Amino acid sequence: MRLSSTGSSAIRTRHFHPVALVGRFIGWWGQPERYPPWLQRAAGVVFWLVTAIVFALPFFLFGKYAPWLVFLIGAPFLLKCCFAWRSLEEHALGVAQALDSGVDAGRERVKMMVSRDTAALDPDHIRSAAYESMTENLNDSIVAPLFYYAVFSLWGLGLAAAAVFPRRKHDGCDARV
Repeated sequence: MRLSSTGSSAIRTRHFHPVALVGRFIGWWGQPERYPPWLQRAAGVVFWLVTAIVFALPFFLFGKYAPWLVFLIGAPFLLKCCFAWRSLEEHALGVAQALDSGVDAGRERVKMMVSRDTAALDPDHIRSAAYESMTENLNDSIVAPLFYYAVFSLWGLGLAAAAVFPRRKHDGCDARV
């Protein structure tokens, strides 16, 4: 079932999505200016470990203690919950729709996806920037969860989130799903 991005139920659903939770958690601690310069690296390492443990532990416990039939049914669902493609898709579609209103609207909309200056982009370059951002983030959104799941089993999904999203926090993308 696909929810409207404007409906309040969509906002509530996204609020509790695992990827959105990780993004908000990292947003809370992932601000270097909160710490003195001599403490920033240590704080980053410690809080990354805390993030990895906090978000891997539920997956680990489910994998360890769930009966095999519940695991067989639940594990693919948990894997799917760790995919973060919807926001990228919505942003790219938003760019295409904004371009229908004009180049300036497209430039403003693509700014949410890229960190480069968009003031001089023509419509083809605006579309290209949106496509490039989607393909670059495909790794973080789909490939990383699959990789960590394949290597570390179910609890690797928490590790994937901890490994991928601190880097993305400052990439100009939001923490939405």
